[in-house]
Amino acid sequence: MVNQFIKQATINLTGLILTPFLLAIGFIGLSKEWGVGWIWLPLTGLLSLVAMFGLDTVKELLQPTSKPRIKKIVKWVVISFALAAASLQLGKLIGVEEANANPIGALLTKDTLGGLKILATTWISLIGEELFTAAVFFPVLYFLAKKMSQKSALWLAIIISSLFFGALHLPTYQWNWFQCLVVIGLARFPFTLSWLDTNSLRGGIYVHILYDYVIFVPIFIMGLFGFSL
Repeated sequence: MVNQFIKQATINLTGLILTPFLLAIGFIGLSKEWGVGWIWLPLTGLLSLVAMFGLDTVKELLQPTSKPRIKKIVKWVVISFALAAASLQLGKLIGVEEANANPIGALLTKDTLGGLKILATTWISLIGEELFTAAVFFPVLYFLAKKMSQKSALWLAIIISSLFFGALHLPTYQWNWFQCLVVIGLARFPFTLSWLDTNSLRGGIYVHILYDYVIFVPIFIMGLFGFSL
C-alpha cells in the first residue's frame, strides 16, 4: 500500500490547506456533540483524505484487506495491548502520574440502555479516529518520502501521526500527557502497522474496533451484574 501510494499519489494543495480546518470541525463537533456527535470524526476524516488525494486514491486505501485477515487483526490487537501494558509499567517506574480511566467506562455501567447505545455507536467514532490519523499520516509520508528514504519517511509518519492520535485524547484523560502521548500513542503503532500488513486502512479500523471492544464489552457486562467504575 505504501509503495503504491508513494509512486502514484498526488496531493491537492487546496485540500491540504483545508484539512486542518476540517479536522478541527470534526473534533469540535464530537466534543460538543453537535447533532449526531459520532458522525463528525468519520465524516471530516474522510472529507480530508478525499480533498487531499482524490476519491480514487481513497478508494484504493480502503480496499478489502489481504488474507489471512483474522490472524493479522488478532496479532496486532495483542501487540497493541502488550505495548500499552509495557508503557504503563514504564510510567510507574519513572514515577509519572497514574493513568486516568476512560469516562466511557463509567457510562457503560450507568444504565443498560445507555451502555447499549454506546456499544452500538462507538465503532463509528473509531472508524473516524482511523481516518483522522490517516489524514495526518499520508500527507506527512507524501512529503517526507521526497526528502529521505521510504523506510525513514514511513517511521517518522507513524510517530508523528501516533502523537497526533494521542493528543486527541488529552481532554478525555484530563490532560495526562504521559498516558495520551506515550501509552496511547505507542499502542497506536500496531493500528497503523496493520494498515500496511493488510494493505488497507480497513485493517487498522478492524484492529482499533476490536481493541476497544475487548475493553468495553466486559465493562458493560460488569454493569449488568451491578458493578460500577
